[in-house]
Amino acid sequence: MPNQNIISRISKVDFFAVLPAGFYLCITLFLTFQKIVDNDISLKFVWETLIDFASKPVAFVFTLYVAYILGSTIQVNSVYFTEYLTPPRLFQKDTFPYPNELEKAIKRLNKLSKATKHDINKTPDIEGLPESDIIHAFNYWKDTLSMECPEAFDYYQTHEAQTRFYSGIFISSLIGLICSIIILIRASMTFYYPGVILLSVSLVLLFTIGGQFRRVRRKETLVLLYQYIVYLQQKSGKI
Repeated sequence: MPNQNIISRISKVDFFAVLPAGFYLCITLFLTFQKIVDNDISLKFVWETLIDFASKPVAFVFTLYVAYILGSTIQVNSVYFTEYLTPPRLFQKDTFPYPNELEKAIKRLNKLSKATKHDINKTPDIEGLPESDIIHAFNYWKDTLSMECPEAFDYYQTHEAQTRFYSGIFISSLIGLICSIIILIRASMTFYYPGVILLSVSLVLLFTIGGQFRRVRRKETLVLLYQYIVYLQQKSGKI
């Protein structure tokens, strides 16, 4: 049973949140390294090299392993840095875990107590707490669900994995943008296709992923809040 839980966790968090960012970073570093070493390489050479590399089982497994290591390295602080690098961070005081959003959600839910039939005395009270304390409470909610309601925690992890996926892609795209500039400088700013493609893809990912990250992050926090409230209601026998 523990092995099944480990495999399940890897398939959701590691595979979807770690490997995509790590694989993108692998391609980025490969293109950068190739251009620095040999300034005369072409897009055809890069493509043929990637196809040849992917067709070899040992090389393919090694690539996955390297992608996993790179993706895991990015994931260490990717959510934190993405939080500060994506707009509108500089124009908002409400940061993770978004105290204002959580307070509004609790008040809104309590106003609907007749419709939801939940006990408003069994909902968290975080009004007036400093952000550092709310973060501790947030982590306690996660730990409680992981121990008491594995299925609820499993559902929450799907949203957490989505947040980590967005943050990993954002950070790897930022690195890709920097590397693409290095590649184009190495190519004497000519229209070098691999560098231009990497630059274009990185910019698109930065804007699309960066523009949606905080929405996804907020969704994650609200899902955990609602899951914890449901747990409190069940524990008190109200639902």
